[in-house]
Amino acid sequence: MRILHAFNDYLPATMNWAGNIITHTPAAELFVAAARFLKTNFFFSNITYVEFPLREGEWNSTSRFAALADRGVRLARRLAYPRLLKARIGDVDILHSHFATAGWNFRQFAQALGARHVVSFYGYDYEKVPQSHPAWRDRYRIIFEQADMFLCEGEHGAKALCSLGAPAKKVRVCPLGILPERIVPVRRKKDRAALKLLQVATYVEKKGHIYALRAFAMACRECPGMQLVFVGSARDAEGAEIMESLRRESVSAGISDRVSFAPAVPYEALYELFSDFHVFIHPSTYSRDRDCEGGAPIVLLDAQASGMPVIATRHCDIPGEVVHGTTGLLSAERDVDTLAAYIRRFYDMDQVEYDRFAHAARTHVEAAFDVKDNAKQLRALYEEVCANPR
Repeated sequence: MRILHAFNDYLPATMNWAGNIITHTPAAELFVAAARFLKTNFFFSNITYVEFPLREGEWNSTSRFAALADRGVRLARRLAYPRLLKARIGDVDILHSHFATAGWNFRQFAQALGARHVVSFYGYDYEKVPQSHPAWRDRYRIIFEQADMFLCEGEHGAKALCSLGAPAKKVRVCPLGILPERIVPVRRKKDRAALKLLQVATYVEKKGHIYALRAFAMACRECPGMQLVFVGSARDAEGAEIMESLRRESVSAGISDRVSFAPAVPYEALYELFSDFHVFIHPSTYSRDRDCEGGAPIVLLDAQASGMPVIATRHCDIPGEVVHGTTGLLSAERDVDTLAAYIRRFYDMDQVEYDRFAHAARTHVEAAFDVKDNAKQLRALYEEVCANPR
């Protein structure tokens, strides 16, 4: 089976999960096409990387690390360029577009290559994109009509796609995953009346940093000696303002000595960072512009695989990743009182109960989110869509 994975950008550092699922899916030949290749993240020897043309009549596939201009996406929509792509790589069985926006940008490529078109939805493309401009509602209608299969991470995502207009017969659930075998679980010492909390996330509204801080401040009234560390980066002015507002609020709440901010760390350093903390907190929520996790943050799997329980919310497909009362505790979105109660519970927890949560978290990820198993499931879905008559 010959598979072409299509991205607008390949590949932001926070999308390590995409590299994992691509490289572990069994295939005879793998290709990646993108409008922009970002630095040198997640390039693998078993994949052929194909760039968009820089200008009409020119085809460049010699450098897989080149950063292409934004106009590449616009140019690629023209029929001439799908034909050039076919001349470059030949026919493929599956063109898999990652995010609905890539599905729109690459739809003509699928037709020119004679490929079945699979489109994965992940987050902002569920509600934010179609609400951002009326034109996208028409584009979604066309995508839902033309593409062959739509993938999401869980049952919440499946229902959301159907509510957008995707035919239910074309919607399938395929969880993402990680490589638990590469993560050495850590047995953390947990004394009563002690707790170190960690949130690792880009500073965007949907990550719920403010609710983690407010719940922590509330719990601190009864739980002295706790620590909360935010790790992440601000990718724009809005993110910088979120970070600054967290600093201001920690000062006004009188807990600035218990709250720390650290820059983002490379993925390979994540597990060493995890070992210093007891609980991972990540209270995701819908943002004002309807951005959402779509499925669930993969970092929740990373944390649990290291043997760290999670405090999170029942947002989108997070309940599929975090089992309430077993691998972590889940509140409603923006429910600061309940989040604070969960922090207090872990603060008061003894070693025996904590170890039960930690062991269950690791076991859950091994059983349900090993990317090698998820990749086999993806391969089976590719075979299913190829077997169906057009």
